Amino acid sequence: MKGKWLLCVLLVVVIQLALNSAMARAQSPYDVNGDGSVDILDIQTWALSFGTFEGEDGFNPAVDVHSDGVIDIFDAMLISLNFG
Repeated sequence: MKGKWLLCVLLVVVIQLALNSAMARAQSPYDVNGDGSVDILDIQTWALSFGTFEGEDGFNPAVDVHSDGVIDIFDAMLISLNFG
């Protein structure tokens, strides 16, 4: 019985570690430059497309986190609220 209990505990630990690893790899939609963290570099990426509309040169769909077809202050606000 003791061996089955230990095996069960080990299985739970392995599953938890696998889930934590998968969640860590999941990219936030606010990580617009895809470097694995939401930081000032994402705001810099936003700034390069600020004021553009869908279909225009310079429009970056990854930065349109508000999903309204325009890169505006609302996108910057959502990115900033998810820093860290």
